[in-house]
Amino acid sequence: MYKNIIFKYLNGILVALCCLLFWVACENPPIPETPTEKLANSLCNCTENLLNLNEGAQKSPDSLLFRKIALAFEQSKKCVLKIGISPADQISVESVLPQKCPRLAQEKALLFELFSR
Repeated sequence: MYKNIIFKYLNGILVALCCLLFWVACENPPIPETPTEKLANSLCNCTENLLNLNEGAQKSPDSLLFRKIALAFEQSKKCVLKIGISPADQISVESVLPQKCPRLAQEKALLFELFSR
């Protein structure tokens, strides 16, 4: 009698595990990033410090903060050049920025300066 109960219990666990494995295996895999999305993410990473400093400067003007902003801008510019976003890629990168990096997408003048050679 106990063998039947144990068998039914183990059988139920086995069925549950099989269902769980089937569910996990059938989940949609994440969609890989396109090259344009990778460029947009890299651009966002390059400018994160600069955007944070700009927000801080809007809250409280400070001469030391403006020096930090100038330094962060130069670092961002070098980083953007290192990424190597070509003028042909620039338009497509800007089109995915609202989803990948909304703060940077709003800074049109900054983008223009960063992309200027």
